[in-house]
Amino acid sequence: MNRWTTGAVLLLVAALAACGNNNTKAGIVISAASATTGASSVTVPINGTEQFAASVTGVSDTTVNWQVCLPTTVSTVLPNTCTTIPGVTPPRGFTVLTGYGTINQNGFYTAPSAIPATNNFVILATSPVDSTTFATFGVVIDSGIRIQVTPVTSTINSGDSLQFTATVTGTSNTAVTWEVNGTAGGDVNNGGTISAGGLYQSIATATGSEIIKAVSGADGSTSGQATVTLVGAAPTLTSIEPEVTAQGSAQQEIYLAGTNLTSNGAVTVNGTVVPYVFVSTSLVRVPIPASLLASAGPATVQFQLALVPPSTVAETSNTVTLNVIPVRPSIIAATPQSLISSGTAATVNLTGGYFSQGTPATTVQFDNGNEGPVTVATSSNPLLVSRQLSVTLPAAALTTPGLYALTVQNPGAATAGRPSLAAINIAVTPASIPGAPGTIPSISLGGSAQPSAMALDAADGLVVVAEQGANAVVLVNLANNTVSAPIAV
Repeated sequence: MNRWTTGAVLLLVAALAACGNNNTKAGIVISAASATTGASSVTVPINGTEQFAASVTGVSDTTVNWQVCLPTTVSTVLPNTCTTIPGVTPPRGFTVLTGYGTINQNGFYTAPSAIPATNNFVILATSPVDSTTFATFGVVIDSGIRIQVTPVTSTINSGDSLQFTATVTGTSNTAVTWEVNGTAGGDVNNGGTISAGGLYQSIATATGSEIIKAVSGADGSTSGQATVTLVGAAPTLTSIEPEVTAQGSAQQEIYLAGTNLTSNGAVTVNGTVVPYVFVSTSLVRVPIPASLLASAGPATVQFQLALVPPSTVAETSNTVTLNVIPVRPSIIAATPQSLISSGTAATVNLTGGYFSQGTPATTVQFDNGNEGPVTVATSSNPLLVSRQLSVTLPAAALTTPGLYALTVQNPGAATAGRPSLAAINIAVTPASIPGAPGTIPSISLGGSAQPSAMALDAADGLVVVAEQGANAVVLVNLANNTVSAPIAV
């Protein structure tokens, strides 16, 4: 006995007998507009529509009668639980089907507003000249409900618990039933148990992968699932990459390779817990923040499993070392880059990198410290603490116009014999140009002078004037309005 298949079944049967011993075979093939070529079934959303078509061969009448039916257990038997055909009297033993949607005689199907009791039925196309010539096409109604279980994948140590969350869309009924390996609520002898709220409890002696599923309370055929892998041994670390990083780095990503690493454990750097990205049971990625890279020296890195009661101590791996070394700081910009010689303190903001507030800390000097020490403050933003410095210059630094070096040094790099200095020039400009307000001084360059260009050095109070006729330049001192002798060029 052949098994029933909800698909496009081509049944060739003897059609109307012709003259003599000649026989004509008739056949029907159904297709759905939204299905791929050759498909045998289609999924239609609640209240959705689908256009079906029938290809009829072997007879001159290529029309068909369309119905929605429950499938029979034998594929060669015509279904008898169906919707009715307009103007056609149902045969004896026929049962009228309702709740599965409707189809008109043009093959246009409209799905029901709710999932039917048997969500696996067929569209039936029958030849009007021979009811034994028919074909079926499978239909499944999609509730439109979607369930996302998080975390999708996870790895924990045996005996540990993990909270799962189900996000349900497409319905106001967001209730779900939780399963472990296909068993509602789970089984202490098969993968572990899970509460009505999604808290999974693994088996202390189990290893391998378990399937966590959330089944919709509105549509039992719709579910979302996740996979949890159990490891049953202590973690080990075999390598760290890179092994060296710069003191004062804004961040450093490292990769830890090992065995029995889990997604709900912890990575510690010098005893401080650092978030990490789980890649596999043999690899994790760890972004180390600037706060743990402020001081030079070896940093110990360790992986720790989640604590599993009744134990009071979590299992930890061996340690690996990340060497934090001092390097030369960098300066990208200073704001402002020029200040007025006002005789009062002023602040310059430096943007760069590898500014360290740990041990040893970055130092800053203005004009080699000749005007006294500066005051240094760091950014309050932890993401910028190693990239920005706020330097307050003393009043003595802003009394004499000129161009001065603002120097940043990492002493640890100097001690290690590495380059340690970075500098940027800061201009201190005169508070005002000599000459009373409203008075324009008259300066004579000489009768034969033909000025063609000039440049102002505000810091030194000089103007350089190019004399085209004399093929020379002269310097004008703005402090006393004097002109130097021509300098041939």
